[in-house]
Amino acid sequence: MGRITISLPDALEAQLDRYARDHGQPVSHVVAEALAAFLSGSSPPSPGDGSRLQQVEEYVARMALQLEGLRRFVDEVAFWEGDKPPEGYQQPLPPPLLPPPWRA
Repeated sequence: MGRITISLPDALEAQLDRYARDHGQPVSHVVAEALAAFLSGSSPPSPGDGSRLQQVEEYVARMALQLEGLRRFVDEVAFWEGDKPPEGYQQPLPPPLLPPPWRA
């Protein structure tokens, strides 16, 4: 594998470092992908193209929705009399949370 040394403006270097960190990729990988895309005439990958960070963010958002559904259910159960829901009760438990995509 070849190596090169380049000079970048400080602002561009900071942007590159931030992008690589946010997407959990080495700077050299980000630069190699961007350069390959540029040389082939295609556009570089967008920030949300299946990055691990995006997967984690989406899973945490689903967990938050799951938790909110459970909280609402528990709040309503507190008003039940006995062990059974009132007649015509419509608020089911939220569906089970699927395993995270990196464990599938």
